[in-house]
Amino acid sequence: MAYDLAKMTNNGNVLLAKIISDKSSLSIDKIEVSDTQLSSSTDITTMTSINNVVQTIQANGFDSTDSTLVISSVLDNTDVKNDYKAWVFGIWGSDSTNGTSQLIAVATSTNLPDTIPAFSGSTPVSYMYKFNIGFSDADKVIFNTSNDGYSLNSSVVHLVGNETIDGLKTFNQDPVDKDGNDYGLAKDIDTKVTDNRDGTITVNSQTYVPADDSKVVHRSGDEEVTGIKTFDTAPVNKSDGKLYITQPHNSPRIPKRRLMPKTDQPLGYACQKAQRVYLMLTTVIW
Repeated sequence: MAYDLAKMTNNGNVLLAKIISDKSSLSIDKIEVSDTQLSSSTDITTMTSINNVVQTIQANGFDSTDSTLVISSVLDNTDVKNDYKAWVFGIWGSDSTNGTSQLIAVATSTNLPDTIPAFSGSTPVSYMYKFNIGFSDADKVIFNTSNDGYSLNSSVVHLVGNETIDGLKTFNQDPVDKDGNDYGLAKDIDTKVTDNRDGTITVNSQTYVPADDSKVVHRSGDEEVTGIKTFDTAPVNKSDGKLYITQPHNSPRIPKRRLMPKTDQPLGYACQKAQRVYLMLTTVIW
């Protein structure tokens, strides 16, 4: 936006002088927007109207000091059928005591006006304009526009809907979700886990396959383990720290024998049998 030419009209100067003298109040009645560029020879001070009005908007905000009146207005494209260039803004005002509306000021661009797009049917585009009227006495009234007084609807964050926000945004207070829970800050999150949606996860740039909880042995609880499990180190008994020992496949097995076989023979015969068993055991061990 470059509305670099703004002036009070002669009628506007007379009206403001009367309002200041009578200590009455100024009413901003409307703001007209034209899509026609003024010729370089146009004398704004003598204008009493503007040509080819495309939109008429209202002032929706005022701010003032002892020497300045700031008029704010919002222009949106809800009713715009075709794109147009907003070349000229004409501000109409009146003395609250007589109600006769007059063109009191004109703001125009000499080379770079805003282009107001046609309404897309979904999201309207809005512009905010600020017009400053400054005066030190009734004979010296200055009118200009504020170049930082507008914003596009597409350049603001809305209360609803999905939007992408670019750039760094700094918050005085931590944002919260709809339930009032604080969002975690990146510096407070040690590890980020990403679900790759293919059965794997990525942690600190490393990809892993998570285990199925139903198919692993847990540290506590009663569980049944099937199949052969091979250990590099023998398991240890928790209560005494001793290793569990298994029988090697190639070690000799000691045959099971009764030292005192069941018999109906006399005791002496049984002792002879026992002696033979003892000798047999001795032979096997050696």
